[in-house]
Amino acid sequence: MVGDYRHTAEITSIYAEPSGRRIVLVDSKGEGYLYNPKRSKGIAKVPLLTSRIPSFKLK
Repeated sequence: MVGDYRHTAEITSIYAEPSGRRIVLVDSKGEGYLYNPKRSKGIAKVPLLTSRIPSFKLK
């Protein structure tokens, strides 16, 4: 199964669980999202997440 997702803002950080099945995206607005391709909507906003995770910038 391949899942596609296009985010409206620039993605600045990505955090994945070891299996890679779910990932958390942090965008340029500082908002966090949980991406799970098996969910019907695929993505869910994670409130108050970005203040608790360390910064990891994509290059």
